[in-house]
Amino acid sequence: MPLTSNDIEFLKTISELSEPEVFLKSELPEQSYGEEFRFSKLAKYELYRRSDAKRDAREETTLSIAKEANLIASNALEVANKQAVAAFEQARWAKWAAIIATIAAIIATAAAIR
Repeated sequence: MPLTSNDIEFLKTISELSEPEVFLKSELPEQSYGEEFRFSKLAKYELYRRSDAKRDAREETTLSIAKEANLIASNALEVANKQAVAAFEQARWAKWAAIIATIAAIIATAAAIR
């Protein structure tokens, strides 16, 4: 449906109205024809446009929250990987300490036997 100059003027007018006012303009009377019917359809279009804008804003907010959560998770993973490497190093040094302690105990026992 091509827009007439009246349609464009009507869209400008309803774009400045509140959502309940636009909703009232979108409701059709029992017997509606012609321009009244056309304006009702345009008001419904405006309601859909506003609804889409709200949905898009919610999606943008959700996306930004998800990106922030992903960044936090990435940082936490990096810290966890560093801690795992440090724990492995500590375990290796603990193993060598146990080996040295065992050798020292063997030497001490051999010296005590003589």
